[in-house]
Amino acid sequence: MSGARPEVEHREPRRGDVPHSQADNASLRTLFPNVEPVSLEQGLGETLAWFQQELPAIRAAGAR
Repeated sequence: MSGARPEVEHREPRRGDVPHSQADNASLRTLFPNVEPVSLEQGLGETLAWFQQELPAIRAAGAR
């Protein structure tokens, strides 16, 4: 998607890691009833596009 090839390194679980999540998004659905789920690929694509658009302004603001 971004053209980058990340290096994946698998390690043993750390203390406190959650092996399985049973997250309940009911509170989020109550707070944001009009937000429709999107695929991971679509969400990452939109996030990447936003960062590519906004990064020059973010960098410029940090340079001040």
